[in-house]
Amino acid sequence: MKTARGLGAFLLLFTLSLLCSAQVHDVLCRDGNGSFDVEFRTGVKVSAGPEKSGGFNQRSCQGVLSWGKQKLVVADGVSQFDIDLIGAELNAGEPVVAFAIAQSAADCCMTYKIYSLQTPPRLLRTITGGGYFSAADSDLDGDVEIWTEDAAAVNGFEGVSAGEIEFVPPCVLRMERGRLLDASGEFQPFFDGVIKNVRSNANPDLMQEFKLSDGRLQAKTGLSAEQLVRLSTVRKAKIQVLEIAWAYLYSGREQDAWRTLTEMWPAEDVDRIRGEIVRAREHGIHSQLDGVSSSHRHRKRPAPIYEQKEVTPAQAILMRIYPPAEMIDMTLGKREVHVMLVVDSAGKVQAVTMLGVTEKVEGLVVDSDSKMQGIKPLSEKQKIEQIVQTSVARWKFVPAFKSGRAVTSRMQTAVWLQR
Repeated sequence: MKTARGLGAFLLLFTLSLLCSAQVHDVLCRDGNGSFDVEFRTGVKVSAGPEKSGGFNQRSCQGVLSWGKQKLVVADGVSQFDIDLIGAELNAGEPVVAFAIAQSAADCCMTYKIYSLQTPPRLLRTITGGGYFSAADSDLDGDVEIWTEDAAAVNGFEGVSAGEIEFVPPCVLRMERGRLLDASGEFQPFFDGVIKNVRSNANPDLMQEFKLSDGRLQAKTGLSAEQLVRLSTVRKAKIQVLEIAWAYLYSGREQDAWRTLTEMWPAEDVDRIRGEIVRAREHGIHSQLDGVSSSHRHRKRPAPIYEQKEVTPAQAILMRIYPPAEMIDMTLGKREVHVMLVVDSAGKVQAVTMLGVTEKVEGLVVDSDSKMQGIKPLSEKQKIEQIVQTSVARWKFVPAFKSGRAVTSRMQTAVWLQR
C-alpha cells in the first residue's frame, strides 16, 4: 500500500486541468449505442443499454436495477443514460450507484439519480439541472464529490443558451448524512483556473467596447449586417465577463464577483445584472442544496493508494479513445499503449503515466489532405500522449475494493489506439 503523500497537489491539478479542457462529457449509452452490466456484491445488478423505440432506426437507452426476480426501471426511452458511479460511499457506510440521464439530445441539462445498492435499492437523491455530472475524489482525501454545472440556471440567461457559454458555472457537491452540501469553496484552484483561462482569451478592445455599451446588447431594427456581426462579437465579451463573475460567486467569493461586475460591466447596468445573476442562481442547483460543507475546514490526511495485487481490481465501464480535434483525420493504426492509472474510489482516473508502446504496426500517419496541414508536426510520442490525455479524463471504472469498500488504486492497462 502507498499513500498519496507528495502526490496530492499534482493529482488535483491534473484532474482540474482535465475537467477544464474536457467540455464534452461522454456517456455510456447514447441513442441506443453502448451497454454495461455488473452485479454488485449485495446481489443488485446494474444494467444500462439500448432499448428499441419507435421505428426500426430509432433507438434509445434504458437503465435497470434488478435483484432476485425483481427489477426497478431507473429510466427508459431516453436519449442518454450514463452509469457515473458504482460502489462508492457518498453516505458513510452505504455503497451507491449514480446515473446521469438526459431525456433528449436537445436538452440543456441532465438529471442525476443516486440509489443505494442494498436490497431492495432505494432512491436516495435526485439532482436536476446539471450540464453533466461526474463523481470523483479529486484531491484523493477519501471523500467523493459530485462535479456538475448549473446549466439550467443560466440557460437562456440574457438571451444566451448554455451551449454558447464555454464555462457554465461549476458546482462541487458533497453528500453528508443524507444532506446535499455545496463544497465548491474547497476547490478554489479549479475556479481560479477557469478565471485565468477566460481572462487570457479575452480581447481587451472588445471588453472595453462592451464596457461602453448599455449592457443588454439587444439587436435593434435598422442595424446593418456589419453592425449585427459586431454586436455578436461584443456579445462574446459580455459572456466572458459573466463567466468570471460566476466563477467567483460559485466558489464562495461573492465580493470578488460583484467587484468584477463593477470593473468590467457597464456602470449604469451593474445593479440590474447583479440582481439577475442572484435570481438565476436561486432557481438553479442551489435551490436543491441543504447547506454548505464545512468538513474540509481543516486539512485532511491523504487516502491510501493501493497496488493492484492488494485489492479486487477496478473494472472498466467506459474506456474509449478520443483523438483531439486537430488529429481527427489521423490514421491511428493498431498500436497498443501501456499506461499506469490512479483510479479513485469513485472510479475516475486521477493520474496517468505512459509506460510504453508495443511496436507491432507502422507509425501514426497524417492524411495529406487532413486538417493537420499547416500545423507544426508533432513527434510520434507527442501524438500518442495527446490522444491518451484527451481520452483518459472520460474513462470510468467500477473502483477497486478492499474489505468490501471502494478504494483508490494504481493499475496497469493497455489501450488500443483504434477508433
